[in-house]
Amino acid sequence: MPSHASIPALLLSVLLAVVAGCASGATESTPPPVDAGADGDGTNNGNNGNNGSNNGAADVGQDGPDTGPDVTVEDVDDGCGECCPGARLCLDGTTVGVCQADGQAHERMPCGGDMVCVAATAQCAPPPVSCQPGVSTCVDIANQQTCNARGDGFTTRSCGEGQCVNGSCVTGASTSEACEADGDCAGGECLCRGTETCTGGFQTVWGPSGYCTTANCGVGGCGANEVCVDFGVPGVLTGGMHCLKDCLRCSEAGYSCQKLPVQAGGMRQWQDACSPDALAGFGQFCTEGTQCRGGTCLTGGDWPANGYCAAPCSETALCPSDSKCVQFTDGQYYCAAHCGDGRPNSGPCPEGLGIDVSCQVKADLNGAGVVYVCMPR
Repeated sequence: MPSHASIPALLLSVLLAVVAGCASGATESTPPPVDAGADGDGTNNGNNGNNGSNNGAADVGQDGPDTGPDVTVEDVDDGCGECCPGARLCLDGTTVGVCQADGQAHERMPCGGDMVCVAATAQCAPPPVSCQPGVSTCVDIANQQTCNARGDGFTTRSCGEGQCVNGSCVTGASTSEACEADGDCAGGECLCRGTETCTGGFQTVWGPSGYCTTANCGVGGCGANEVCVDFGVPGVLTGGMHCLKDCLRCSEAGYSCQKLPVQAGGMRQWQDACSPDALAGFGQFCTEGTQCRGGTCLTGGDWPANGYCAAPCSETALCPSDSKCVQFTDGQYYCAAHCGDGRPNSGPCPEGLGIDVSCQVKADLNGAGVVYVCMPR
């Protein structure tokens, strides 16, 4: 029988034996593999792991550990509403928008003219240059410009002693100068003395000395300070459209500033140009159309045998401002000189018409009203 002194030692031995038994009976645990998510993107959509702890193993799933307090992102007040006051933008290709003071809408500011809105600066500016590389045009009668290789600008050069015609620097006599042959003229044509023949009033005016011009100007155009006139009188000028000087340089004896027919926008209109005085205007005496600026000499019917210079008119063949488009007894419409400005009692017929006329009432084009024009008594 053990002694009382050995009892504590015995109890200690029993306790150590129990602890050792527990340790030898425990099984080793292996940490689970890292979950990369069922869809291969590194997330487990919350299906594997609880709040990121699996017996101490790391879990990269969406439901990871909460590492700190929630952060709330608040909107920053920049003082702007729909837009910031004073801010600019292009509302479209030709309109600048400036944000109003309340920041709720843009004020529209059209650029006007040929200006466009440049997106980079939201400012109005001339449109960018776009041209065909190598193509030359006339800046004016003395200078030529040629499109550069990039097609975004021009180089300009002086024609020196010559002049610029249809994009080329040429030498020779200028429009309206006397000539004997086409080769004498910078524009390549000597009216009535070269290949271009003429009759009637044109022969009377230009036959003795010729007249330098540019033919077919409806296609190639004219030089600066010139007008492309469309006489359009069969048998008078075979080309029809020729360059004449404008009124800024109309100083020679026998010439004056008159309205002559031009083509614009598919319509016959009238423009001031330097016209020979020998070409009769509306209402003046004539015997044939080649004597008239409008190319028509009315005889018979409403008109006396000595004739009256006029021009056929319609909605696309307009009359100049000193005449009206009225209907005559043959049912046709012609431009006729008006009394005063065409209103009742606004003035008499022009002087020097060469025929006996008086103010009479006629229906204007389309019967829209009546006007007062100068007709034979």
